[in-house]
Formats: sequence, structure tokens, C-alpha cells
Amino acid sequence: MRSGTLRAIVIMGFILSAAFLVSCHNKSDNQVFSAETDSGKYIEIDESSNTKSHSANLISSPITLASDGFTPEPSPINNETNVLGELLIPYLDPDNSYYVGDAEADFIRTILLSPDNAHGPVAWDEWTKLIQLLFKPEKKHDNIFKKYTPTNTDGYIERQFAISILMELLSERYTPEKEQTASDASNVIIDLDSVGQNEKSLILKAYYSGFTDYTLDENNFFRPKDYLSRSEAISTLCRILTNYGYPALETSAVSNEPFAGENPQAAYSVESIFNECYLWVNEMNKSNNKKSAKKLETYKKAEEIIFADNSSSQGPLTLKSWLQILDQAMGVDTAKINSTLDCGKEGVLTYDMAAVSIFSFKELYGGFGEISVTNKEFNNVHDSVSQFDTSQDTDKFAKLFVSGLIDGLYQVPGFTPQRPVNKAEALLLIKRIIEKS
Repeated sequence: MRSGTLRAIVIMGFILSAAFLVSCHNKSDNQVFSAETDSGKYIEIDESSNTKSHSANLISSPITLASDGFTPEPSPINNETNVLGELLIPYLDPDNSYYVGDAEADFIRTILLSPDNAHGPVAWDEWTKLIQLLFKPEKKHDNIFKKYTPTNTDGYIERQFAISILMELLSERYTPEKEQTASDASNVIIDLDSVGQNEKSLILKAYYSGFTDYTLDENNFFRPKDYLSRSEAISTLCRILTNYGYPALETSAVSNEPFAGENPQAAYSVESIFNECYLWVNEMNKSNNKKSAKKLETYKKAEEIIFADNSSSQGPLTLKSWLQILDQAMGVDTAKINSTLDCGKEGVLTYDMAAVSIFSFKELYGGFGEISVTNKEFNNVHDSVSQFDTSQDTDKFAKLFVSGLIDGLYQVPGFTPQRPVNKAEALLLIKRIIEKS
């Protein structure tokens, strides 16, 4: 009798153990985890809800908050979403000339500013509608949208076509700062072999303009056949609007009034640039001495040249204007300029060209003394500036960084050595050079 009872207990133990193992196995299939944070709040990460066709899911998984008050860790896309939110205000404000209407404003908020499904794919018609709302193409640009048609049946747009449509439009609306051939692509992006020559050239142009999204900042994979995700769309649009401003530049809704309270380690806005210059000019006026008066005179000459055409402060500075500043305001001999700078007079000034200019002439860099960049500082520049290796003179660009001349500017999303210097940024560079002289 005792033997039978013991046998029954053993059998029952095996049954319960098997049931427990099956239960655990089923839970692991769903991949739902729960973890306690430092604040005692719980989050659940559900990996089963990822978009399977999108390789960017390797970067981040959707997070479901189990309690209010949880603050996510800072990330590039969180920062760029916040910046884009500020840039989109004119489109969402009924009192602004850029206002797109109630229904369209709700559409922009849903696609670009909603935290739900941030890594989900963007539909083809959603992307083309966003571009039309934000960049306001003219009737003559209709052929750009007709040129590209969906290549799949599920309606989502691949990254290669999203960027190609965008860059074809931007090439007509804005002057590209650096022309590159499609053959150059293999040197910087290693997965474009399956892409057509036209698309390859446009993707490369976006890369050199600093418009490619945050996923390309850490590696050289563009993933052309992946669907464009909402977070990638946010990153790309943020970088374009930050670097080039609004499409109707002569009626830009961005205010140029002084703005206080900026974090010097944060990316500078137009407002913070003018605020720094405004405060410095006031300080020079109050000091009332010959040295300050001379600095102000030089600053005013440069300012007159920069804004001689009365165009937006967010438009790129032309090379012609930059060379005039070096000659007429900063006192660099014309012959010395022509023999040192091999950049002609066409196109726009890039940060790469600015670095070479500033650290070739003592009239500009003299106030900083002889800057010797240590290996540690050089590595920091390399890590801090995307595409640092595209600089024509990495030593001079490292000096530009270490000198502090581009503090607040290199943090702007999409900053690269090949990025154009806009007029407000050029004025800030000149102000900082004069300040040190």
C-alpha cells in the first residue's frame, strides 16, 4: 500500500514538472520580458510586435510602459524628434503662413510626432504627402513623383526610393554644395550594388549633404531595400529642415530675435546664434575702447557682406561672399588667398573649406595661438563628427573643432565637414574669430 502511494506521488510529480516546462516554453515564444527599473517602475518589452521586414529592428524594440512616469534613456532619435517638433511648429500653427490646415496638421502629428509605432514602416503615399506638405513643390515638380512608382504590393516605400524622391526635389529647390558621382558610393556606403545608377547618385548626395538618417551614423550600411521607418523619416526630415530651413527662405517663419538660456553643449538654433552675437556686440559697445571699436568695425563689415543680398539667415553662404570677407573684413591679402585656396569662386562654403581657410591664414587663427591637437583630442573629433574622414585636411578640421569655433554647431543633426555653412553660422564663426583676436 505504501509502495503504491509512493508511486502515485512520483507520477504526479512528473506530470506537474512537465506542465511547468510546457508553460515556460510557451512564454518564451512570445518573448515578453518584465524588468524593474531603478525607480521601481516596471516595463514590458514585446519583441513579437516588431516589423519583421525591417532590419532596423535590431537597433530598438517597441517598449510598452507598465506605469506612468517612466522616462526613456536619451537617444539620437529622441533628440531629433524633439528638434523636429520645434521645426514643425510653423506648419501646425493656424496663425502662421506655413500652416497646412487642420486635417493635414493632424496627419503630420500622427506620422512624425506620435510615439506609437515609431519603428513601423512608412507607406508610399504617406511619404509623398509629407514631402509635398513640408517642401511645397511647384507644379513643374509633379514629374518627380510620377517618375517613381511602388515596386511592391503592400504599399510601403523602400529607403532607396524615399531618399531618391526627396533628393531630386531638393536638388531643384536648393543648390547642392558638392557634386559626387555614383562611382564614389562604394567608397563610403558598401551595400549599394543592387541599386540603379540614378538612385545610387542621389543616395550619395544625401549622404554628403548630411541628410541620411541616424542609422547610417554608426556604420556604412544604407539598407536600400528596407522599408523606410517612421524614426528614419523623422531623422532625415529633421536634418534637412535644420540645415536648409524652410522652402520659402525669403519668408522664413524662423525668428531672428535674441533668445536666452541656451545650453552651450546643445545644438544651436538660429535664435541662439543671434543671441550670442547680440550679447557680444552689446558688450563691445559698453567697453568703449579703441580695441573694442576696431573689433566691432571688422564684425560689421563681415555682417554687411554676409547679408548683402537680404536673403534668409538660414541660406548657405556663397564662396564668393566668404572670399570677400577674408579680403575686405579680415584683411587677408588677395594674392595669398588665391595661392592658398584652390576652391574657385562658385558654389557655397562648407565647414571643410572654412577649416582650411581659417587655419591657413594667421589673420584668422592668430588669436588662438598655435593649436597642437593631441592624439586623444584627434580621436575625440573623429568620434564626435560624422564623416570626419571626408575632410580634405583632417588636421585643420581637428583644429577647428578643438578651438571651440564650432561649439554648438557640430551638435546640429546631420553635421558633417561637407555640410554648407549658412549665413547665421558664418556670422557666428567670424564673431568668435574676432573675439579671440
